[in-house]
Amino acid sequence: MLMKPLFYRLSIRLAILFGILISFDQMAMAQDPRLAQQYQLSGEYEKAADLYLRLYQQAPNPYYFDRYIECLISLDELPKAESTIRKEIKSAPDNIELYVTLGGILDKLDKKEESEAAYRNAISQIRKDQFSIHRLGNAFATMGKTDLAIEVYEKGEKLFPDLHIYSLTLADLYKTKGDVSKMIGAYLNLLEVRPEEIGNVKTMFARGLSTTEFDELQKQLYNRIQQNQDSDVYPELLGWIFLQRNDYANALRQFKALDRRNQEDGLRVYGLAYG
Repeated sequence: MLMKPLFYRLSIRLAILFGILISFDQMAMAQDPRLAQQYQLSGEYEKAADLYLRLYQQAPNPYYFDRYIECLISLDELPKAESTIRKEIKSAPDNIELYVTLGGILDKLDKKEESEAAYRNAISQIRKDQFSIHRLGNAFATMGKTDLAIEVYEKGEKLFPDLHIYSLTLADLYKTKGDVSKMIGAYLNLLEVRPEEIGNVKTMFARGLSTTEFDELQKQLYNRIQQNQDSDVYPELLGWIFLQRNDYANALRQFKALDRRNQEDGLRVYGLAYG
């Protein structure tokens, strides 16, 4: 009769011990990414690489793989990094960001043609997936490949023509490149789908455009108004441009027209006078 309670108590203790061991193991696994990051930040790349590789083998998270490759690059083990990525591409051919990473390593190995081919391979595989396009474009932008990042996002805009998802990102990239005309166009595309952003867009224009560039903005606005005659946001922005140039007569004319169209009983003109 004593055997059963004894066996029961023993089973409970074993279960508790097993649970404690699992908890310790989970705690250790939770500490590993932090430790790997600490090694990497302190320049102990070999230790970090070993730990990131083990973490990736335990749980195939792209973050661990990317950090592992970074450590190999820091250790100047470029051929090993290249072969590792090529092997990863074979197991995950749909992960087009891998081609960008491969291209970067090939560039460092002075394999320029192969590097360019890897980049073009990535862009050729772009599909109608917002998240994938953003990650690929960001990967190029992070590497300083502005033209390639622009190409990615422009392709994304064509895949989602009515949404202008990437207009703001493109505006920043065009600005980085110094292409003011396209930057203005991207901001105007943004207003087409998100007119509530007009305040932010005005701020960007006020801070970033010269007098000559305001001429380009005004020219593009006239074209937009002709193509979107029911839109309020472009005429409002045009009126704002007149105000920036102290052209109050044309500003007043513009806001009066908007006031009449929207039957605002003079509120817009009143706001102009006292705002």
